[in-house]
Amino acid sequence: MKVQSEKIFKIFIAYNIISSPWGGGNQFLKNLKKIWINSNIYTDNVDDADAILYNSHQNLEKVIKYKFDYPEKLFIHRIDGPISKYREGNILLDKLIFFVSESIADAVVFQSEWSMNESLLLGLKSMPYFDVIHNASDSSIFFPSTNVRNKLIEKIKLISISWSDNPNKGFDIYSYLDLHLDFEKYEFTFIGNSPYIFNNIKIISPVKSKKIGKYLRDHHILIMASRFESCSNTIIEALSCGLPVLYRDGTSNGEIVKNAGVSFQNNNDVILALEKVANNYDKYCNNIKINGSDDIACQYYSLVKNVNNEILKKKYHTKKIGIIFLIKYRILRLLEKAFDKLYSIKHTLINFLK
Repeated sequence: MKVQSEKIFKIFIAYNIISSPWGGGNQFLKNLKKIWINSNIYTDNVDDADAILYNSHQNLEKVIKYKFDYPEKLFIHRIDGPISKYREGNILLDKLIFFVSESIADAVVFQSEWSMNESLLLGLKSMPYFDVIHNASDSSIFFPSTNVRNKLIEKIKLISISWSDNPNKGFDIYSYLDLHLDFEKYEFTFIGNSPYIFNNIKIISPVKSKKIGKYLRDHHILIMASRFESCSNTIIEALSCGLPVLYRDGTSNGEIVKNAGVSFQNNNDVILALEKVANNYDKYCNNIKINGSDDIACQYYSLVKNVNNEILKKKYHTKKIGIIFLIKYRILRLLEKAFDKLYSIKHTLINFLK
């Protein structure tokens, strides 16, 4: 990533990035931070930052403190979800995210058009700076294989990945395929955490990104059966490694895959869709188009510059918060935690009674 500017804007990420394999947000922000460090854009000292990037509902208390301490800095909110799509109607967490965004953020980044539209439908108020920037994978880890794959002389290798064992991650489809797929023709590897023990699908515990890249390059097709994805890092990583994608229709999956794969609805059509990809494999491989991580990092950086320029032109103003904001925030936070606790108790009882 090359920065051509009289002034380099320093950016601080208000997120506890961890090195071990974790969810998509962590992996994306870890890569973004690495690119910005190499471009002399990132700073670990919030005092030196011109802009603070924060993510979804993570570290909100710390972000609020930063807003009180540094009201003149730009605050960029990267929104995930809506989370109520994943967590069976926990709309209060989405409402909390929207409230903080409307009160603090100078710009909002959505990971997909689907995520933006769903957030607006749930009540997020439109702001001057909404932008859709897809995620990207680490190009030093996720890149195509140099070996020519010949699926005619070997089994077609399928792969799925999920750190979460939430049923919405597509385990209904994986369980169905475990029982009905032709395993004389296909091999199927699942990497991550599964609530089920499969009979034919090979399960591998979560591994670091470098191994994920190697596994992807050793397989032919990614199956993404998740019901709700705002912008799947797994899909992006697979495409970056040259794999076409069989994906569950709906949410953002088709927006990311475009013509590099085939969608399915449920158990009734998943195997037919898989056969379509397998029988036209080269076509779907050749249709892969994906933005590199440097390009995505530049899009974030350009957003920071554009918002700053609008403020200098006095067309737009940074926001300030006070005691009324804190009271509303605390009420929403308490209600959200209470809902989450009831949800946890409900599922504990359901599991106990099974």
